[in-house]
Amino acid sequence: MTNAEISSWAEREMLSSEDDHITDLEAWSVLKILTGADAPSTDRDWLYYQEDFAAWLARLAG
Repeated sequence: MTNAEISSWAEREMLSSEDDHITDLEAWSVLKILTGADAPSTDRDWLYYQEDFAAWLARLAG
């Protein structure tokens, strides 16, 4: 997935959670971060890279 696709997916998940299907606060926290996956940086193309995504996945895996 591209950074833009990741950001869009996370945003859709958060918006659709009005039915409370996301109850894990850690997952919610990572989703909030992922909505900015397509954010540009001043010194590189993107604010987040593969290493960041891997760290968030490890965070969720506990």
